[in-house]
Amino acid sequence: MLLEALGCGSPRRWVSVWWGGGATGEPFWTDGAAVEPAYAPAWHALTRDHVFCRIVFEPYALNDDPAQPTWDPPHRLIVDRVAATLAVACREDVGLLLAGEPAGSPAAPAPAPPGTDLRRAARVEALRDWLDAALDWVDTRLEIGGVGADARQAVA
Repeated sequence: MLLEALGCGSPRRWVSVWWGGGATGEPFWTDGAAVEPAYAPAWHALTRDHVFCRIVFEPYALNDDPAQPTWDPPHRLIVDRVAATLAVACREDVGLLLAGEPAGSPAAPAPAPPGTDLRRAARVEALRDWLDAALDWVDTRLEIGGVGADARQAVA
């Protein structure tokens, strides 16, 4: 869902995503073979617009901060399309992972075509809905654990 919202058309298992250029830059994705621009509204939905994600990604230099206008930030997101996971890793580690993906690694599901801006906007909306559901799940776990605080208020 995330890669489709970002406009990534790679069939490879591992894909890295980052923001280059500070506040005036843009997001990019790479699978180790190609570097392509990504869809900025999807990046913002994931890293900035959603309270749950701001909590998760805050400790990392993902570089959409105007104070760090570099095209090569120290941290990148890495998506494993087979395991359906997302992680943050150091730029150098991501490069090694992408360079070392063996030809016989498990096949990733076929990517959806990037489509029109309308289709991309729908995918970003689906991503936001999924993130909202994840935040609801976190809130429920906090209540069950006796913490009693709403995760949405944690960053307010």
